[in-house]
Parts: sequence; C-alpha cells; structure tokens
Amino acid sequence: MQVWQQHVQSLTRLLDGLSFTYRDGAPVEQDAGFAERVDVTLRVRERRHTVSMIGNGASASMASHFAADLAKNGRLHTQVFSDLSLITAISNDMGYEHVFAEPLRKRGDLNLYVAATTYGLAETAHAAALHWWMDLIQL
Repeated sequence: MQVWQQHVQSLTRLLDGLSFTYRDGAPVEQDAGFAERVDVTLRVRERRHTVSMIGNGASASMASHFAADLAKNGRLHTQVFSDLSLITAISNDMGYEHVFAEPLRKRGDLNLYVAATTYGLAETAHAAALHWWMDLIQL
C-alpha cells in the first residue's frame, strides 16, 4: 500500500512533467504555455467569444465545473459538450471518435498533457492546472 507522502511525491513529479504543445505538436515551456493560455483567454473575454470545455467520463464533470468557474469568476462565455442527446446522436450516427471532433473539428491550438498512470492522478493534475489558469486570469 502506498503511503500518503509517496502519493504526494507522485503528484508533484506529475505536475513537474506537465507539458504543453501547439496543434502541430511543437513543445511549449510550462510558464510560456500558461502565459499564452492567459493571453488567449483575456482576448476571448475582450472579444466576447466562447471557451469550449470538453471531458470524457468524470472529466466531463470537471469540464462542466470549470466552465461554471470561468463564467462566474473569469467573466467568460463558456460552452460545455455534455449534452447527452448530442453526444449519443453523434456517436450513434458517426461513431464515438467523432463526438468531440464534430462540434470542434480541430485539435486545440495549445494542448496540455500530463503523463499520469492513474485516472485519479490525471484528474488531480488537470484540476491543479485548470485552477492555476483561473487564478492567473483573475489577477
């Protein structure tokens, strides 16, 4: 059985290894990735555009939660792909691999990746990164 401190160290290593890439796969340094995400977010808010959030499984709940935080605390218009009718219609008619591709049609401009070995670590790392992003746009 893993002890708490080992778990915390695993999470710390995971967050240290968090990586950003551009759509073409080119790497972006962590602080530069967050800075770019903040700049884009502020432009989205200024232009009154929409931030789209997606997630699969429990991460869909996290996407919904964070979209609410962005709307409430970040003063952004948000959209969450969690409509069961839309998800099942697309997966039934086109295949599940198109559930998010159909509404968005392209990979994100700036993507975040964590090399987690468990769902719990992945979701915890995502929550930490999302809340850091939120903290940065509220400053």
